[in-house]
Amino acid sequence: MVYTRKQLSDMKQDELVDKFLTLQTLSDASIDKLSKEIQELKNHFQQQFNDLNNTMKEKMSELRSEIQVAKNTSYLLEKRCISLEQYSRRECLEVRGVPVDIHNDNLLEYLKPIFKEIECPISDPHEIQACHRLNNRNNDVILSLLIEIKEMRCL
Repeated sequence: MVYTRKQLSDMKQDELVDKFLTLQTLSDASIDKLSKEIQELKNHFQQQFNDLNNTMKEKMSELRSEIQVAKNTSYLLEKRCISLEQYSRRECLEVRGVPVDIHNDNLLEYLKPIFKEIECPISDPHEIQACHRLNNRNNDVILSLLIEIKEMRCL
């Protein structure tokens, strides 16, 4: 209950002391109750934080394991890819120093006498799958053959 100044001044001293003690007792009880509730909330949130922290640590460990597996797999796939690329190039022949003024249509005609000179096993034009300049070097030409080049003499 709320008292006005006039009501308090009209009260006897004993009555005022009783009201004050009652108020103090209620106040102390309320503070103790609030303190206990705050402590319970603190414990509850601390437990939730610990649970969440442990869950995150477990997930991080799982993710680290998955990343390691992915790295290992990537490494193995890269090795396999390099191996396959090398295997696929076994039918390719690179010719360097082809003059730039030789057009793509005439590359094969230009190279035929060179093949004959180095005793290349290409005898049939149908054995050549592709013949074109390399993009990064204008003087270099690559030929993709339908036959495997076993042994060739180089000039």
